[in-house]
Amino acid sequence: MKKLLLTIFSTSLLFGFSAMEIKLQIISKIAHEVVKKDIVKVSIDDEKFYRHSNFLYNIELIKSAQNADILFLSQEFNYKRFSYKKYIFATSYKLFKKYPDILGVFFWQKGRPNIIIRESVAKKLGISFSKDFEKFLD
Repeated sequence: MKKLLLTIFSTSLLFGFSAMEIKLQIISKIAHEVVKKDIVKVSIDDEKFYRHSNFLYNIELIKSAQNADILFLSQEFNYKRFSYKKYIFATSYKLFKKYPDILGVFFWQKGRPNIIIRESVAKKLGISFSKDFEKFLD
């Protein structure tokens, strides 16, 4: 998976994709791995993502967390409102560490994408991951 992320990252830089488009590509990979649908409904609590075309990544960005297949959250108050949803990824490491029932985290550190997935939560939710994602299980 690190090779996959490196490939996405370097290809994106080569073709001049913005940082937001790179993030959407990675979010799409995570969402499809977790939800396993052709088009995944994704809700992100960061308005900046909604300015980009999301159908390039086979995801549908929706603002309604209630109708989303998976949530990507950075704010604690949103987590408290939607903690009943089973597929939640944090985009803040601090939020991920604070709530042990969050499935995983996707965040940037030192200019690079990082992904951590809690294996115990994945097992509880009945999610199996491909070999590409096994490296991120913790």
